[in-house]
Amino acid sequence: MGWRVAHLVALSALAVTQPVLDLLGGAPTFFVAHAAGPGAVLLVCLLVVAVVPVALVAVESVANALHAGFGWTVHLVLVGLLGALVAAQTLDRVPRLPEVLVLVGGAALGALLVGAYRRHDVVRSVLSALAATPLLFAGVFVFASPAHGLVFPPEVRAAEVRVPGTPPPIFVVVLDELPLATVLGDDGATVDAARFPNLARLAGDGVLFTNVTTVAGYTHEAVPALLTGEDVRAANIPPTAGGHPRSLFSLLADDYRIVAHEQITALCTPALCDEGAGDGGDDSTQLLLEDLAVVAGRVTLPAGLDGWLPAVDDSWSNFGQGASGDLDQEGDRFGDDRAEFVDALDDVDRVGQWWSAVDGIGRPARPTLTFLHTVLPHVPWTFHGDGSRYVDPGYPQRSPAGIWSTSFSADFGMQRHLLQATYTDQLLGGLLDRLEATGQYDDALIVLTADHGVSLAEDTNRRRPDEATLPGVMPVPVVVKVPAGTPAELGGGRRRGTSDGRLGETTDLLPTIAALLGVEVPWPVDGQSLFGPERESTARSIFARGDRVDTDVPALDVQPIVERIRHLFRLDDGRYELYGLGVGRPLVGRRVDRYVRDVEPGACWVHDAEATAGGAGEVVGWLEPVDPGARRIPFAIVVDGRVVGTSRTNDSGDHVNRVVALAHPEAWPDDPDDVGLWRVLDDAGASARPGLVRLPRCD
Repeated sequence: MGWRVAHLVALSALAVTQPVLDLLGGAPTFFVAHAAGPGAVLLVCLLVVAVVPVALVAVESVANALHAGFGWTVHLVLVGLLGALVAAQTLDRVPRLPEVLVLVGGAALGALLVGAYRRHDVVRSVLSALAATPLLFAGVFVFASPAHGLVFPPEVRAAEVRVPGTPPPIFVVVLDELPLATVLGDDGATVDAARFPNLARLAGDGVLFTNVTTVAGYTHEAVPALLTGEDVRAANIPPTAGGHPRSLFSLLADDYRIVAHEQITALCTPALCDEGAGDGGDDSTQLLLEDLAVVAGRVTLPAGLDGWLPAVDDSWSNFGQGASGDLDQEGDRFGDDRAEFVDALDDVDRVGQWWSAVDGIGRPARPTLTFLHTVLPHVPWTFHGDGSRYVDPGYPQRSPAGIWSTSFSADFGMQRHLLQATYTDQLLGGLLDRLEATGQYDDALIVLTADHGVSLAEDTNRRRPDEATLPGVMPVPVVVKVPAGTPAELGGGRRRGTSDGRLGETTDLLPTIAALLGVEVPWPVDGQSLFGPERESTARSIFARGDRVDTDVPALDVQPIVERIRHLFRLDDGRYELYGLGVGRPLVGRRVDRYVRDVEPGACWVHDAEATAGGAGEVVGWLEPVDPGARRIPFAIVVDGRVVGTSRTNDSGDHVNRVVALAHPEAWPDDPDDVGLWRVLDDAGASARPGLVRLPRCD
């Protein structure tokens, strides 16, 4: 029995241990997202090494106890299954190989292995020699992968820096996935105060920098870069204090009490911070183990067999909690041949965490640095502008590769992004109100930025930096409000409420804070103060997924994005109507009886009310037109005789005229049957007002 155990151990190591540890070893943010310490990381390693072979040996032992011949048969079946799994994983890497061939080929090769295993001593000898490979794979994971820094974190110490005078309170706010173009007004140089009144309020008391770009396209690299002032040197550096021991936290730890609300990173350790906030929670270990099981299944099972598992391409954790909690937050890898593995937290109360952080702000006796990173307005887009929730409908017509493949997919994505960004501005207003109420606002040094942007244009990838996406992904808003009384030579001479178009990068934020405090950064930094001399070089770059994209354009042109937002949502009177997509936009808010046409609707509609249960201001379903060739049909959502949203059908899922649309939630009825859908008739031309005809429910 001993040699049979060794063979199962060897095969399970090749089928499970190696691919799972290889993935997790190169993706340390998975552990950071689960608040996993060294003990938890080692526990994961032990489980990955031991669980599968122990389970298989137990199954064979039970079978062998029943009957020796039955035990041998079970052993051969297990050898065949493991061999088929290894073979299928290999075939799965062949580009464009159909799933059925992967499964059939894996099964055939597994059967061949069983035959060779029974007949040839050399095959069994090779497997016996491979029985020690789990220890090798575990050793590589612990000692030679990026996870090493989590198992053996280096000591982090406060820098020997003293802030002269009376240190001001500092608030650093990092929003997530907010492009500069989203918040700009028509002039491209100031915040649109009508849509983002609170950001405009902060910018009115500080300086808005309109030409600052991020140095990294994903949070686990972008946030450490802005906290350290250093460019990204390599992929997969743990976003922890061990991976980045020199940061804003270590710079100011001697003079400041530090409260850090980090979401994806863990640069503030107890050695530096009096308080910190993450998302681990009391059930973090259980959640870690649950997600580990999902990851193991996704990594080891070939395409075609993993569909029953929760998706992991939208998060780092809570994989089984459904789409409503996905954050699709910046991953680095999920295996070269598999879906995108994204480093995020999932199913977290993002809004609750924000208000908890804000409510915890008082007027401390000791100077305090408060760092707030919120994963808003980042996906999932599930918030209306007023903060009410709708059910995440996914991304209609977005390709599996993350490309906005049609104008509708890009426009609908832009609509949802803008709504969530609008609500994020409300959250910012709550923070500013809290600072006013505690008497800290005037005296505070406030820095607000975003870790990166997002591309929402047709035929572009949402996050991958390239020539087409750089204007959306790289430029981010930066606002710096200096403390009252700051000397002119340190930056206090800048007039409040101004915009500055100087070229900068997010690595400039640490040197800027240091300069405003009158201290020197005691380590080499790549950034420089935004209040100092302007840069001589226009060369900039963004790091993403191990690649670096360079540009030497003095200012990336975001104006086309600003104009697109205006084209999509601005009405003739200058107001923006975010619930109006398509030709029916001018009808939003109007009574339908003024626009009724006495014509046949040409279609009926099916309302999938279950898909939106628990949300508000959302319609999902499909139209069944009389003309099978009719596509992209414009429609209006009507409640109590008034238009509350407009859009057009799209070709996604199982229907060529699928209805996925958002509407004003404030008057949303409790009964789904009270929601009506009307077809928008725009055949009269641009000079005439569009007509409406009621779409009946399909029988």
